[in-house]
Amino acid sequence: MYASPTAYAQDRAFPRLHLPTRRITLEQIVWHLIQEHGVQPRRPDWHHVLWRHETRFRDTHRTKPWPYDPPFPPPHPT
Repeated sequence: MYASPTAYAQDRAFPRLHLPTRRITLEQIVWHLIQEHGVQPRRPDWHHVLWRHETRFRDTHRTKPWPYDPPFPPPHPT
């Protein structure tokens, strides 16, 4: 039916995973690994840290020729 790596052993079925397909930042890769693959973040405020750096990247690249939308929702205020 669907292709699936033989060593994949996560809760979510491999065909149901969201795989990034456009230009992505390192912050988006980290977000993806935490949210989709169950990687444990190293700090409790990981969402805020990723959002801060992603926002900084977006602000500095606002005039670039590629389209850029926020890749994940902002953290809830604490």
